[in-house]
Amino acid sequence: YVTAAYEAGIVFGRTATTFDPHATITREEMAVMLIRAYEYQARNKVKVAQPSTFNDRESVSSWAQAAVDAASQLGLLKGRGNNIFAPKAPMTRAESAQVIANLLKSK
Repeated sequence: YVTAAYEAGIVFGRTATTFDPHATITREEMAVMLIRAYEYQARNKVKVAQPSTFNDRESVSSWAQAAVDAASQLGLLKGRGNNIFAPKAPMTRAESAQVIANLLKSK
């Protein structure tokens, strides 16, 4: 499955030679993978109409901002309470299941 996701351009390693399969995934990393999977499924790039309005949007890494904005815009990934995205926080199992369900419903 990892090879298939890699070949589809959905996941990449931490470095050119390290995948780190036991590492925790942050919410911003999930947003990036989620948008890559969405674009792979849709066979089209997502165009972000406007930035997300999360109160902590400035805490999102620059490499993940477009994906967080797109995932929010498409309703694939929501923030936590008080309009906080918590980009560096780990994804919970429940959040992961929810984003996968959201992706599957987006067909």
